[in-house]
Amino acid sequence: MTPDTTLRCLSHPREFDAALMALFAQAERADIESGASWYANLVDTVFPTVGEAVFYVLMQNGQPVAVLPLRREPLRMGLMLHSLSNYYSSRWQPLLADGAGVAEMGALLRALRARERGLVGLRLDALDVEMRALLQQALLAAGFSAYAHFRFKNWTLDAPPDWPAYLASRKGKQRSDLKRMGAKLQEQGGSLSVCLGQDADELAQALADFQRVYASSWKQAEPYADFVPGLVHTAARQGWLRLGRVHLNGQAIAAQIWFVHAGRASIFKVAYDEAFKANSPGSLCTALLMRHVMEQDAVGHVDYLIGDDAYKRLWMNQCRDREALLGFNWRHPLGCLGALREWLAERTRPWRDRWRRRHGPADSETV
Repeated sequence: MTPDTTLRCLSHPREFDAALMALFAQAERADIESGASWYANLVDTVFPTVGEAVFYVLMQNGQPVAVLPLRREPLRMGLMLHSLSNYYSSRWQPLLADGAGVAEMGALLRALRARERGLVGLRLDALDVEMRALLQQALLAAGFSAYAHFRFKNWTLDAPPDWPAYLASRKGKQRSDLKRMGAKLQEQGGSLSVCLGQDADELAQALADFQRVYASSWKQAEPYADFVPGLVHTAARQGWLRLGRVHLNGQAIAAQIWFVHAGRASIFKVAYDEAFKANSPGSLCTALLMRHVMEQDAVGHVDYLIGDDAYKRLWMNQCRDREALLGFNWRHPLGCLGALREWLAERTRPWRDRWRRRHGPADSETV
C-alpha cells in the first residue's frame, strides 16, 4: 500500500466514524441491506461473537473509499472469509465511494491478504450480476482465483401506474379467486390492516400477531429469534415498515412483513396459519399490501427477494439470478487446493452435464 493508503478493521457499526457512516448512509439510500442499521442488527442478533464480523475499510488520504463487510470462519489450517450475510440477506455488496471501482477493491483485497496471513479464500454470496463482475475482476487483479456460481432466483415487478391496472394484468383465475375469497372474508367478519409502526402499542401487537402466525405456519422456527423483531423495530423507526395482517374471529390468520424504501417495496417475510389455508389468507394479505404500496406509497418496483417459489410468479413479472463468487488465495496450500477443485469442476462441467442428462442426477456439487 502507498503511504496515504491504510486498512482499518472494525467489528460493529457503532465503531464507525462520521465519514464511514456517511458512506453507509449513501449505500442505504439505494438498498436497506447495505446500511449501518441492517448490519448492526445482523451483528447483534446473528453474529455476536467478538471478532466474527469484520468491516475491512480501505482508507485513502484519510477517507474511506471501499468497504468489505465480512464474516471470519477459522479453519484448522487457515481462515475463510464470507460475506457478512446469511439466508436473511437477499443481496450483499461491498461499499464503494463515488469514483471507486475495481482498482480500489483490488487494493483492499491485497491489503486484506497481507493482514490475514492464513487466508485461504473468500466466499461472497448473493451478488447481483454487475457486482459479481466487478468483484471477479478485483480478485483476479489482486492475485486470487475467482469462480462464479448460481446462488438463487430473484423475482421482481415493475409496478404498473395503479392498483386497477396491476390487477387487470393478472390472470383471470387469480383475479376471481381474490374477489371470491375477499368477499368470503368480509361475510365472516374478517378484516385486513397494515401497521406502519408509528404507534408503539399497535407495533407490539402487530409483531406479536406475526410471530403467532409464523409459529402456526409451515415454516421452521427461526434459529435467531431476535433478528426479525430487531429489524421490524428498526424499520418502524426509519419509516420503512409495512406489516400487513388478515384477522378472522379476533385473531390474525396471515401476516407479512414488507419494507418500502427508495421507491421499492421488498417482501421480506410471509406466513399464514395453516388451519385457515382454505381461506387463502396469504393471497389476501399479499393483495392488501400490493394495493397499499401502489396507492399509498406509489412504488415503482416490488421485490420478492429470495427464491423461485411458484406462487411468486403469480405476482411478479421479471426474474434474475443472484450469484456467489469464490476467490482462493494461491499463496496458501488450501487455497491452491480450492482453486484446483473449482478449475476441475469448471472444465468437467460439460461432461458431467451430458452424463446427468443421460443417466440421471450425478453427485451434487457444493459451492
